[in-house]
Amino acid sequence: NDFGVIKHSPGMEEYAIFYTFQKLFNNNKDKKETLIFDMPPTALSIRFFSLPKLSMIWLDKLIDLRYKIINKKKIIDKVKKENSSDDKVLLNLLEQKQNYQKIHNVLIHSTIHVVLNPEPISINESINLIKDLEELGYKDIVIHLNKYKKEIPEKIRELEQKYKIINIPLFDEMPVGIDRLTLITDAGK
Repeated sequence: NDFGVIKHSPGMEEYAIFYTFQKLFNNNKDKKETLIFDMPPTALSIRFFSLPKLSMIWLDKLIDLRYKIINKKKIIDKVKKENSSDDKVLLNLLEQKQNYQKIHNVLIHSTIHVVLNPEPISINESINLIKDLEELGYKDIVIHLNKYKKEIPEKIRELEQKYKIINIPLFDEMPVGIDRLTLITDAGK
């Protein structure tokens, strides 16, 4: 079961994005905010969303290992008639896990908006992202069909049964300015 999550192992880029998110979250936890992470619906996105769960899996393994070390150390302390203080490494691991759990809870209960263009590559990448998000436990997903031209691709119609889909029409001009952007928000209602 752990290997299903580990296949999404993050790298430095995802940790940097996650660290920034964590900092924003910790500095604004008393405020209700909408944060927008504009990421492609590719491996980068899924590695970001899987990072808390993956990190908690690794931390659980490290915590178990640390408890084994502490128990062996207690046996040695008894023989030497010494008493060791609180284990700082274990306390650090537990704190890290608690931090990841908080962020995981925020992310898992957030609405994920997937914006896709009605083109085969964009549709396939987005569908793969949605499947991966479902595997990770994300349930509140909204799909925005960008550049909508009346006909909905078959794969998108299949998603309509499960997800809210907001159609954003293809505009003749770039939607720049408040008036044009209002047209987009009105189109999504």
